[in-house]
Amino acid sequence: MGGTERTLDSPAREAARAASGVVTASRLLGPSAHWVGIWSICIAAGRCVEHAQGSLMEKIGEVEAASAGVTPRRFPHASRVPGLIAAATAIFACLSLAAATTGPWHGVVAGLQAALIPSGAAQGVVRGLVVSVSIGLLLLTPSLARRQHRAWVAAAMLSAVATGLFLLRDIDVPSAFIAGLLLFCLWHWRAEFYAAASARRPARAAAAAAAALALVFGYGVAALIWHAAATQLSWSWTGVMSQAGWGMIGQDVVAPGSDFSQGLVASLAVGGALILAALAWVLLRPPRSGATSSDREWREAQRLVATAGSDSLAYFALRRDKRYFFDDGHTVFLAYRAVAGIALVSGDPVGDPAAVPGLLDHFMTYCRQQAWRVAAMGVGEELRPRWEDVGLKTIYVGDEAVVRPASFSLAGRSVRKLRQSVNRLERLGYNVSLCRAAELDAETSAALSKVSKIWREGQPERGFSMALDDVHRPDLVDTLFVLGRDTSGALAGFLHFVPVPATGDLSLSVMRRLPDTPNGFNEFLVSSLLAWAREQGIERVSLNFAVFGSLLRDESAGSAARVARRAVRYADRFFQVERLLNFNRKFQPDWVPRYLAVESRADVPAVGLVVLHLENLLPRGRGAANARGASS
Repeated sequence: MGGTERTLDSPAREAARAASGVVTASRLLGPSAHWVGIWSICIAAGRCVEHAQGSLMEKIGEVEAASAGVTPRRFPHASRVPGLIAAATAIFACLSLAAATTGPWHGVVAGLQAALIPSGAAQGVVRGLVVSVSIGLLLLTPSLARRQHRAWVAAAMLSAVATGLFLLRDIDVPSAFIAGLLLFCLWHWRAEFYAAASARRPARAAAAAAAALALVFGYGVAALIWHAAATQLSWSWTGVMSQAGWGMIGQDVVAPGSDFSQGLVASLAVGGALILAALAWVLLRPPRSGATSSDREWREAQRLVATAGSDSLAYFALRRDKRYFFDDGHTVFLAYRAVAGIALVSGDPVGDPAAVPGLLDHFMTYCRQQAWRVAAMGVGEELRPRWEDVGLKTIYVGDEAVVRPASFSLAGRSVRKLRQSVNRLERLGYNVSLCRAAELDAETSAALSKVSKIWREGQPERGFSMALDDVHRPDLVDTLFVLGRDTSGALAGFLHFVPVPATGDLSLSVMRRLPDTPNGFNEFLVSSLLAWAREQGIERVSLNFAVFGSLLRDESAGSAARVARRAVRYADRFFQVERLLNFNRKFQPDWVPRYLAVESRADVPAVGLVVLHLENLLPRGRGAANARGASS
């Protein structure tokens, strides 16, 4: 990717620098270390100003270029200001929480604790309030990084409360300045926080949380009254209500404290924190995308796939569990699903290549408005630069096995085992026939359903980016079935291929067989299909996707690659990784790399879980470990 080093920095790196600066300053400043909190916030604010100045210069450059008749350079990357403010908020909240919940600090960091927790008679109360504010700010930091407006409102309110708290209690100017500086940053860059949230009725969620907090408070009051009655102590409504209220922010106001009061305070504080965390999750979770698009949108997507679908994954965009995003002229679209705040795009955009950059720019803007992170699975080499142009990083995830029927042959020593498998199936009386989905009769359709049911063993249909959701869909009549029958004419297994409309090629969707079929049955079907494709003049046939194929094929890599290879081979027990690679190798394919595109490499674990969820590869029931291999 082009650009300066500043452009390539991430909010996570900025946060690491700020945190490192806090530690360094605390060592250097000695008793004056209470200013390190101010310093860390100033670092984040400075980064925000630097980024804003850089954005202004970029805009000036675009205007100058346009006036000179030169095509301006595009800067589609999102502002990093929300991430930097979220990092500064997290640093401030963590330092405040640590200062409020630990014992006295000593040495060079004692000044930091004194700055964040003022001394005086009301120190216990201040500690409890600081804990509450700090936890609230920590809960808000992920949503701040996602630019959510509701998170900004809540963070601004908590920062204002913290500022007032430090001013009202012992007139603690350094602490108030830190909180006030955070409030200033939030207010100054308020236009950066525009993303929506899922909850359409926040008042209802807030009312439910208030009722739950009232129940926790009632539990505390009841427990205190019961304890006073059991121990024959005097009590008053004012006293028990005050004690229960302070207990909900973690303060034991009983002097001296007892085991009962400490346990009650812990239960009240934990209950209140859980309720507030649940409220934050309900109010701040990103909007859901919905599972499907409308019939009109699906027909529009089908039209574009039929006229411009040149990628082997384009046809799989027609699954009914995807949503579509079109450009203004409906000349190009992409298919996606949003799960857990991540919009996962399935493959590359389909349509006019000239309209792809504009489509991706608009999609990135739309996702930011929804507080979604963006990822794309199955990105091809041709459009990989377009994804990188909008700020995504591409990571190699595997290879697609593409066989050229014209050059495939069963002759020669290199395919001796494959030839033996095919000859053995022919001697056993197995035969192959091919037909389009529109040509299937009722009996064959029923047999296909039976084989599929036995093959899945109660597991759901798998696939999201590289398979269809249902091989029997009546609205997709141009798919191809390769049917394998035994000597009695009964269906023993089948392959299902989808077309690549713009090129006339084929792409494998599923392969299924009965458990008692002989070894080499799938190889027999694929070899027969390749022979038929050669006669039909089909140039390419895409088979299975091999995850991390180059890692498994290259045995000469270093120690880190060997460790990764062992991990991938262990995963083969659950996800058919190396087995699919070995199956593909038998047909001497071309290996076409595919990539995962993500906004940040830190997103990879979360994106990986979303991919496994949408592909239905997470274990269910008896688990994926019992899934059969591609070949026996």
